[in-house]
Amino acid sequence: SQFTVGYLSGLRLFQVIIPFFFLPFLTNLQFKTYFRYFIIFIFIFSFFALPIITLRRGPTVAIFLGLFVYFIFIKNKIVFVKYLSLLFFVLISFYLFFNDIILSRFELRQDKFERTIDIDSTLSEEDRFREYSAVYNLISKDLYSLFFGTNELFNTRNNYGRGFYADRRLHVDFTLLAHGSGILGLSMYLFIVIYLVKIGKKLSHFNNSLFGNKLISVYYSLIFVSLFVSLSGGIESISYRCLLFMSLGGIYGTLKSYYEN
Repeated sequence: SQFTVGYLSGLRLFQVIIPFFFLPFLTNLQFKTYFRYFIIFIFIFSFFALPIITLRRGPTVAIFLGLFVYFIFIKNKIVFVKYLSLLFFVLISFYLFFNDIILSRFELRQDKFERTIDIDSTLSEEDRFREYSAVYNLISKDLYSLFFGTNELFNTRNNYGRGFYADRRLHVDFTLLAHGSGILGLSMYLFIVIYLVKIGKKLSHFNNSLFGNKLISVYYSLIFVSLFVSLSGGIESISYRCLLFMSLGGIYGTLKSYYEN
């Protein structure tokens, strides 16, 4: 038998992390020459427009959520709105030139979009939501399971829902942790998130500079995006988690070293 605790791939998850890593550098470019216009266009298309055009619900919503959080924390909102307008221009332009491809892609995923819009249908038919009740019913059968789970973290195939989900593994990070390690393990994971937010508050005194404010805005965007990604699963993607925490640590280290020296 084979037992795994994660996987190295995770390209779809990179789509929701890399764009925000480049945001401070992208918004530092000035519209002075045609070459810079071209560079900005390529950046926006590659890191923002292209993931959205794929019509995958998770990455699309995650990117817009991250942009919304970035907008809340950024001070120079006028410049950000300018780049956001350029993003919508890129999306509209791409649709005008490749509408056949986008429409065919939408038809393939139409049923998923319709379920997403219909909240009752989403809660009753989407497995990612149904697994919450399945895991709760499993771990709430006794006090030990409620606090410590099944002791089979990452081993969820055929191990929940009384066999109803067959070989399907748990996708949501919160249910995965609750299944394998109970309330205790889930609380430890949420403690990490809370600790990262506290670190963000310690960085607030770097918020006076324009570039420092951009990095702090990205820092909070990454935290909120990672929480949203947890709803579709990402804790098992080793490369994605490494990139996420390297980015958060890089922002913290950059601000500390640059402004304290």
